Amino acid sequence: MARTKRTKPGGRQRAEIAAEKQATAAATAALSTPSSNASASTSQPPVEELLGKAHTLLAQQDYELASRFLARILTTEPSNIEARELLGVCDLELGNVEEARNHFLHLVSTSSDLSSPYLYLAQLASSPQESLAHYESAVRILEVQLKELVEGKETEEGDEDEQVVEKDLRKQISGALVGMTEVYLTDLCFDPLAPEKCDLLLSKALSVSPQDPEAWICLASVRMSQSREIDALSCIEKGWQDWRGKELGDPLIPALPTRLSLTRILLELQKYAFAIELLRGIREEDEEEVEAAYLEGWAWFLWGEEVALLASAEGTEKKEPRPAGVDVGEGDEVPEKKECWEEARESLSVCEVLHRAQNHPSPEVLAHVRELLAQLDAAGIRPAQGIVDEEDLDGMEDGEGDWGDDDDDEDEEMVE
Repeated sequence: MARTKRTKPGGRQRAEIAAEKQATAAATAALSTPSSNASASTSQPPVEELLGKAHTLLAQQDYELASRFLARILTTEPSNIEARELLGVCDLELGNVEEARNHFLHLVSTSSDLSSPYLYLAQLASSPQESLAHYESAVRILEVQLKELVEGKETEEGDEDEQVVEKDLRKQISGALVGMTEVYLTDLCFDPLAPEKCDLLLSKALSVSPQDPEAWICLASVRMSQSREIDALSCIEKGWQDWRGKELGDPLIPALPTRLSLTRILLELQKYAFAIELLRGIREEDEEEVEAAYLEGWAWFLWGEEVALLASAEGTEKKEPRPAGVDVGEGDEVPEKKECWEEARESLSVCEVLHRAQNHPSPEVLAHVRELLAQLDAAGIRPAQGIVDEEDLDGMEDGEGDWGDDDDDEDEEMVE
């Protein structure tokens, strides 16, 4: 019942990052380098300001500079839990795995009621058993916090703040149980008890958070590994119904890795149109997400093959409703093979450019993209004009373009 591990989400859109930078420019400008004759008590910005700036830099994915702010905090407040955890996150993003691990281990050794360091340690574990142990520790802490919250409420529903905290705790518990399930779906997939463990863990997750899309989508993956495709479709329906069609940024929309997992299941189920609908939303949110571009091209390619097979077998094009966001063809007819493959060519060409520009760590993706492009070339499907801008690619590879931040100099001064 082996399954593929979920990949880490990619970067965010440039426009979104630029907007965040503009929104914080005024606040950043107000923070200046301390004067040489300042007193010890005012020789640096307050910790709250440094933490705020670190959060802003994390949102902009400037992990290097954020880590310097956080390290500065820890020089004056070594016990600052938030700063140490965020510094661990920065080290993780920068590839400093051992440094990150040490920060999280320090936190769990000094604080008995923190669950998040255990969740990070579960992802950094050297064995599946160690990963499961960290997840279990996180779940125990979260369950105690949830129990205390529920028992302490003055009314059955609690006030608005209590409802928000309770929902978040339930989602965190469910997420940790899903993480444990994925260990059994990957590293422990050959364990004879893996199917039973997966069912028990996800049953518990859904009892804690019945509408958690991540749990439903993970259950769909389990059902696929058990060759229970009809049950998998039922899980997908329950996991997608609450957020399908929502505007970008809606809190009901799950994280990008969860949506990519759903896309892969839809492709396995040969639900190409629905996969493309989902992928178009992902690419609208993050136009530089390599895997989304790859999966969209792969979905169009497979759909084109299916259309050709159906036409050959039935002598006519099959008709079915087209999901929202899939706009090729006319009326309710499935697009023709050529239309599908032209769309595939566009997405795969973009994927190839992004893969090169980002030096993406998945050579197998690039190899498959090039294999598919060669097949499209052989079929006479040529790239449309303007899909790939080589000047933009050169700029990205050279570190140019609109990634610069006019506030970087001020940030550098502030952290000195």
